[in-house]
Amino acid sequence: MVYRITVDGVKNYAETPIFSYSHENDMKARERITKYFKEKENAAEVVFDNSYEEVEKLHLQAEEFYQKVMEFNDIWMSLPYDHGWGPAEMELLIPVLMQIYILAMKLPDLEYMEDMDYERKYDLFRRRTNFLPEYEEYWMVFDPYCCATDEKSDEVIKKWVWVRALWDDMGDALGDLSAGVDAYRTGLVCEAIFNWRFEMLFHYGEHIRNAVFAMGSLWENAMHLKEREKKDYWVYEGDGVIIGADGEEVKRKL
Repeated sequence: MVYRITVDGVKNYAETPIFSYSHENDMKARERITKYFKEKENAAEVVFDNSYEEVEKLHLQAEEFYQKVMEFNDIWMSLPYDHGWGPAEMELLIPVLMQIYILAMKLPDLEYMEDMDYERKYDLFRRRTNFLPEYEEYWMVFDPYCCATDEKSDEVIKKWVWVRALWDDMGDALGDLSAGVDAYRTGLVCEAIFNWRFEMLFHYGEHIRNAVFAMGSLWENAMHLKEREKKDYWVYEGDGVIIGADGEEVKRKL
């Protein structure tokens, strides 16, 4: 746990592990820090800026996220090797990936962690997935913000079409999450939260979003939803004209 402290009027940070949160363990951590600065730095006063409520909330968030990552890892390791993965495996993977993404969005932005010097050790975990061969790779064809220009040519669109691999998405997500897991297991809760949030924003978040999109499409097709009744949608084109999904004018604004 990283504490924001003021030592003899000077702002500082101090870190000490808390392996299992309790109010008592929080107090002991503060006592260790206070003792260090008074004995080693001859400090007269050490003031903690973190409230007990803030520390407890951070630990609860870290614990929830850690448990969800462990659930993802357990599901991943339990997936079969003797046959290709299909709808049943998608029903396990999609919900847990979405929950990890949602929880990562709620993690606090611990800006002060950026000032601390950590040696990050990534125990990258790679495991080749066992998707059916025809579903191993998928086309990533649409980024809603990729082409913010007035150009409408095919050339512009084609630049943003590329092949993605589900095994790569899963491997990268697990690899990125492992750094935070290692920190959490050693009681470094703030480092764990910082790693999980940072990597989500700059790497594994994109892999999770793309993988869920692809697997969701696979699951829907497998569940025979591909032939479901086409739903019309409406696009307002101005001048009171409503354009349907097929591009034809279907209704005028009353």
